[in-house]
Amino acid sequence: MRSLTGPQQTAIDASHKTMVWFIEFAFSTVTRVSNAGFDIVWNGHTWKGAGQLFTIDPLVESVTMKANGYKLTLAAQPTSILSLALAENVQGKECKIWVAWFDSDMQIIDTP
Repeated sequence: MRSLTGPQQTAIDASHKTMVWFIEFAFSTVTRVSNAGFDIVWNGHTWKGAGQLFTIDPLVESVTMKANGYKLTLAAQPTSILSLALAENVQGKECKIWVAWFDSDMQIIDTP
């Protein structure tokens, strides 16, 4: 786990927060989505704004060198992402998740 920077902690502690998940699926076609309601360019890629079309169960960390799983649920839309997930054996495939906080100008605070 990476530590939060001072500006990120300030954003979390603020009464109004804007947080976005960036998720990269290692399907046969690498697929990048976010829970924003619009596309976001970050880290050299355009992340498709999927809105609230997916949920992530709470992530659990441990002090041991054990890999903990998590559950990510896709809604039936957008069908392009769902069809990729249904067409492949996705269990055990890599999925990277980043969390980002945004300032009032919708600029990413530090590195997600």
